[in-house]
Amino acid sequence: MCLLAFTLSPAFGWTSDADDQGGVEEIVVKATRTATLIRDEPLRVEAVPAEEIEENLTIQPGNLSSLLNELPGIRVQSAAPGLGGAGLQLRGMPTRHTLVLTDGLPLLGAEPDAFGILQTPPLDLARVEVIKGAASALYGGSALGGVLNLVSQTADTEPGILANATSRGGSDLVGFLTDKVSSRWSDTLTVGAHSQSREDVSGDGWADLPSYRRFTLRPRVWWDGGQGRSLFLTAGFTDENREGGTLPGRVLPGGSAFPEALRTRRFDGGAVSQWMLADGLSSSGRVSLTSTHLDRTFGTQRKPQLRPRCSARKR
Repeated sequence: MCLLAFTLSPAFGWTSDADDQGGVEEIVVKATRTATLIRDEPLRVEAVPAEEIEENLTIQPGNLSSLLNELPGIRVQSAAPGLGGAGLQLRGMPTRHTLVLTDGLPLLGAEPDAFGILQTPPLDLARVEVIKGAASALYGGSALGGVLNLVSQTADTEPGILANATSRGGSDLVGFLTDKVSSRWSDTLTVGAHSQSREDVSGDGWADLPSYRRFTLRPRVWWDGGQGRSLFLTAGFTDENREGGTLPGRVLPGGSAFPEALRTRRFDGGAVSQWMLADGLSSSGRVSLTSTHLDRTFGTQRKPQLRPRCSARKR
C-alpha cells in the first residue's frame, strides 16, 4: 500500500513548554494531520504519556495489547483466536473502522489485520494519541470509528535495551538506539526479537497459547533545516511465523487434526516533510508505502496473499 498526502495550512508552533497561565505542560498532538495543541483541538483527542507506556513495558514488552486495554473507550477484540490475533475497537465500531497510524503514517496498512498491533513493540513510543469518533474527513472511511496514532521517540531520548522472559515460554529482546549526527541530522534504530512456545494449558490437545517467532527492524531519520523546514524518514521490516491449532500428534474430538499457521512478511516506508511558505503559510507532505505478504494455513486450506495497495490524497 502506498499513500500520498499534501496539506497547506497556517503556520503553527511546535512547542511543549509549560503553559504561562497555569504551569501545565502543553501537549502537541499530531493525529489531527496538522500538529496543534490538544487544548485547541475541537475533536476529542486523548494522549497517553510516556510514563504510562513505561509502566506497561514490564507487562507485555513485545506488543501494544496491554497498553491499549487500559484506555477508556478502547477494546482489544479477539480475532483469529486460534493464532492469538486481536483487533482494535473504538466506541464500539467494528475493527475495520479503526485506523492505526505510526508517526502519522499508515505503516501497518490502511486497514491493519488482526496481528498489526501485536507485532509492534512499545519500547520506542513517546506517546499514544487517540481520536475517538469519526475522522473520515481527514483519513477516509477506514477512520469511521477513530484513529490511533503511535508517536515514536526522537534521538533526544536515552537509548535502552529490554529483555523479558515468561513462565509460559515467552521471551522478548528489544533494543532502542539513538544518534545525533549533527545539529540538523539525527536518527534512531529499534530492533526486536520475540518468541513464544506453543502451550496447551488445558491439556485438551489444542494450543491455548500459539507459538510465534518474530523479528522487527525500524530505523528513523530526522532532518531539521531551521526556519520551519523539516523532514522525517522511516522504514520497517517485520518477519513472523505463528503456529496454533492442534498440537503435533493430537486430534480434535472428530478424529482429525486441525493445524493453523501464519507467515507474515511486511515491508514499509514513509516520509513527512514540513516547509514554511510566504504569508505565514506552511506546506506539509506525507508519503507511505506498505507491502504485506501473508501465507495462511487454516486446517486443510492454504491461502498465500500479497497486499500491495496504493491510494493518493491531496489537500
